[in-house]
Amino acid sequence: TNAGRDPVKEHHAVVENVVRQRMAGAGIKRQKALSQKIKMSESVLSRRFVDGKWSLDEMIKIAQTLHMTEHDAAVILGVGGKT
Repeated sequence: TNAGRDPVKEHHAVVENVVRQRMAGAGIKRQKALSQKIKMSESVLSRRFVDGKWSLDEMIKIAQTLHMTEHDAAVILGVGGKT
């Protein structure tokens, strides 16, 4: 059954997973380094991972910085396969 599932939290976890996978692939070990690269405070970046309230500009900066693929974008948008 799906009792107890929270699709919103699950989606936030998917987005975080994709971003962290791409961070690793780009050799970015810490959230602080990513926040500096995208010119966002570390506290805001941390909050976005929790609340999922990314702006389009924030996601574009992350996608460009981490060289995300079309598949990554599809997964983040909820229209693609699993990570």
